[in-house]
Amino acid sequence: MGNTCYPLTHAQRRIWYTEKFYPGTSVSNLSGFGKLKSASGIDSGLLTEAIRQFVRTNETMRFRLLFEGGDEPKQYITEGEPFRIEYFDASEIGGADGVLKWGQAEARRPLPLFESPLFKFTVVRISEGGNWFFPSVHHMISDGISMTILGSRITDIFLKLAKGETGLEPVQSSFTEHIQSELEYENSKRFQKDKAYWNAQYEVIPEPVSLKASDTYQIQLNADRFSKEISPVLYKKIQTYCKEHNISVLSLFLSILDIYMHRITGQKDVVLGTFMGNRTNAKEKQMLGMFVSTIPMKASIDVQQDFSAFVQERMKDQLKIIRHQKYPYNLLINDLRERQPHVSKLFAVSLDYQVMQWQRKETLTFLTEPIFSGSEVNDISIHVKERWDTGTLAIDFDYREELITCEEMAVCYERLMTLLEDALLFPQKTIAELEIVPAFEKERLLKRASSQTIAYDKNMTLHGLFEQKAADHPEKTAVVYEGQKLSYRELNEQSNRLARAFRRRGIGPDAPAAIVMERSERVITAMLGVLKAGGAYVPIDPGFPEERIPFILEDSKVKVVITDSGLTFETTETVRFSEALSESLENGHPSSEAGAGHLAYIIYTSGTTGRPKGVMIEHRQVHHLVRGLQQAVGAYDQDDLKLALLAPFHFDASVQQIFTSLLLGQTLYIVPKKTVSDGRALSDYYRRHQIDVTDGTPAHLQLLSAADDLSGVKLRHMLVGGEALSRVATERLLQLFAETAESVPDVTNVYGPTETCVDASSFTMTNHADLQADTAYVPIGRPIGNNRFYILDEGGALLPDGVEGELYIAGDGVGRGYLNLPDMTADKFLEDPFVPGGFMYRTGDAVRWLPDGTVDFIGRKDDQVKIRGYRIELGEIESVLQGAPAVGKAVVLARPETGGSLEVCAYVVPKQSGEIHLQGLREHLSKHLPDYMIPSHFVELDEIPLTGSGKVDRKALLCHEVSVSGTAEYAAPRNEYEEKMVGIWQEVLGTEQVGIHDQFFELGGHSLKAM
Repeated sequence: MGNTCYPLTHAQRRIWYTEKFYPGTSVSNLSGFGKLKSASGIDSGLLTEAIRQFVRTNETMRFRLLFEGGDEPKQYITEGEPFRIEYFDASEIGGADGVLKWGQAEARRPLPLFESPLFKFTVVRISEGGNWFFPSVHHMISDGISMTILGSRITDIFLKLAKGETGLEPVQSSFTEHIQSELEYENSKRFQKDKAYWNAQYEVIPEPVSLKASDTYQIQLNADRFSKEISPVLYKKIQTYCKEHNISVLSLFLSILDIYMHRITGQKDVVLGTFMGNRTNAKEKQMLGMFVSTIPMKASIDVQQDFSAFVQERMKDQLKIIRHQKYPYNLLINDLRERQPHVSKLFAVSLDYQVMQWQRKETLTFLTEPIFSGSEVNDISIHVKERWDTGTLAIDFDYREELITCEEMAVCYERLMTLLEDALLFPQKTIAELEIVPAFEKERLLKRASSQTIAYDKNMTLHGLFEQKAADHPEKTAVVYEGQKLSYRELNEQSNRLARAFRRRGIGPDAPAAIVMERSERVITAMLGVLKAGGAYVPIDPGFPEERIPFILEDSKVKVVITDSGLTFETTETVRFSEALSESLENGHPSSEAGAGHLAYIIYTSGTTGRPKGVMIEHRQVHHLVRGLQQAVGAYDQDDLKLALLAPFHFDASVQQIFTSLLLGQTLYIVPKKTVSDGRALSDYYRRHQIDVTDGTPAHLQLLSAADDLSGVKLRHMLVGGEALSRVATERLLQLFAETAESVPDVTNVYGPTETCVDASSFTMTNHADLQADTAYVPIGRPIGNNRFYILDEGGALLPDGVEGELYIAGDGVGRGYLNLPDMTADKFLEDPFVPGGFMYRTGDAVRWLPDGTVDFIGRKDDQVKIRGYRIELGEIESVLQGAPAVGKAVVLARPETGGSLEVCAYVVPKQSGEIHLQGLREHLSKHLPDYMIPSHFVELDEIPLTGSGKVDRKALLCHEVSVSGTAEYAAPRNEYEEKMVGIWQEVLGTEQVGIHDQFFELGGHSLKAM
């Protein structure tokens, strides 16, 4: 082949790699109608000849690609090769709609990349004497401006031919000049300045924002278009605002989209794609070819900045970028990959601005109207189209069908228009104050916030309600523990006697009394005794670390400690349960001054400062919990139920089963501690006692699944909470019940922080069909009782369906606050902006509304997690760990185990190399933290990895391999029994080497693994 070959430009390379990744698609097609109107008609023969002369006189149209190996093809120019012009009669296919449908289908036909012209022309007969033309040109040799030039030149040639003149002279300028210009640019000082500018812009590389998170490289390019014309009134406001503030329509819409993407993702650095002509001289502005520059426009969002100032900044950014538009996007990505190899793109959403209008040339008018190709590289490409001739403004949303639906796109449009209207009307508003939720959607969200209401006596105390049940059926069994039973009468009388003993020791309204007792039915008696005395019980596990118990006693200022052992506490009066019970033989109800608004209990949870914090809950919140669960869980309304309690008494989940059982007149079975962590023993317990309803965590659900055989188990209902509930694990258990048990229980996923009295919402599954296949976790459902759910952004604005935000809980379940922590209480317990006089709790949980009105749990917004049902503040573990003498730095993360549950992993940098000893770290932590907060794994590092912004790179930490090793020197198994045990440990712990002297818990084991 004697033709000169030319390299691809950078813009062409982007097209080539898209074609290489997605072969045989229409993604690179630029198609549209060349519409011509003339009183004398448009002759099809003259139009055909005009097209041929256009191709002959424009060198760019004759470019071909040649691939001879290597990374990319070359391009060359042909001389006078024939090409075919198609003809299509559209005059009888249904008018304008029919013509448009034909054009859309034609635009979706892929153009061959090799061995043929990179274009296709069709002359379209519209009516008698009426003809248009339809070009499809490959993006390799064209862009949006080129398509406008194409339409104009074909029209010029047609006019000359219609007058009997010869066509136009060949265009003197050639795309080869641009190729050479780009090569010269790469060796220029301007190139280095542009490179420095763009690399400085992306010193910190933000994640691409989109409506939905996804790996877009794993889905097809198939796309659809949602189009909408903006109302004339709003269009007039846009024109007025842009003129008065001297900004472009593009800058205005980029600003609106920046703000919207920030509000729905929470990301402070928002990058949107846009495009610039990259035609920097007069010749290039009249030249055909692929010139356009892809521009990643980054906006750093300050929610306190007012809109008018923000849009002015965007306009300045746009003007500044014009000076640097030549630097190729693909080179920028290559630059950034030197720092972060995973970077493949900077944006997933793009926006461009186009002007269209009918133009008059002599005796005819013409319009070049693009047609969508049906393929899209970005998640969404938004085209703002202004028609100067008709005075209209329209928006096209091209979206990838596998990722986004037409309905979602329509909702997105309504929200963008709401934001635009509000910004134009109140440009002085801050970004945080601008509305993005349309009025109709806001009304629906507020209505949904409280999905149901209940009526109950808000003046009743817990002990008063219990006493009513004791009077109704005194001889019915109230509590069972390992063969010990208490009837409602016995429980009532014993708690009355305890109450008198507590009253003599100063227990009254809001006065705390600590219960430090082993698991048994006597703990229930002690709780009721404290409540009847008017006080608030403070449950403490006797197995807590030596420093934790004194802290709780001192912080809560308890007047008395009730215990069933020889424990004594120096600073607080200690009374043994048996002694207090025998102090008085009077069984009648003691007088009590406590009301529904007084404290019922104070439960201590993990705290960010390294110290636990006491959460204060009143009688009325617990009463609301019981009535809310009674309404949400149908099983509770049945008579003579047997309820199993798995939760520890110092864990707030115990409140759910204890008071639901006692206040509804059911029988509570306290499951022994050793049974709780053994799947087979637990299923056998349910079987022997014919348990109807049980509580538990997702870990307990997995334990039951591992039991293999649930025959004879007749559970009606399971309430699972404490941490995110896996959809797959739930399906597995339901399937096991279906295969081995007589019936399948309903499973209710209950959710709620300790601060909102255990359970704030519920989601009940009666079969597999209730589970959504596209979510990793079972939804947390709808608010129970009189609770209200708000999902808000950082500025406190309501967020719409599908958008991740922070959950705020309001209503009757919200507790009083934190004991002795007024600043933290003020920070977390806020005034309800939607209900005057109400309060709401800021959970720190990331959630979103699902389309069916339930709430999907995504994760914690901070470092607080729930592991095996216990709420753990990772910051508390870090704080204690960094107090160890040998530790220089420490980061604590929750990482998934092999089975999908979370485990705590500590990453430690020693003060001096070789100083870290695992046994010493564990001993240090055990003095300050309960065993469930001790990390399962420790990873020693030379340094903590940081992100580009100087923050701890948690993703990098999670990539570190976690080895499982004990403190003992490795010793191999010596016989068949030891080999069997080592094999079991290796399977459970997910490690290849276990020695016979290793300790199970040092290797990362915990009680729920030890089954």
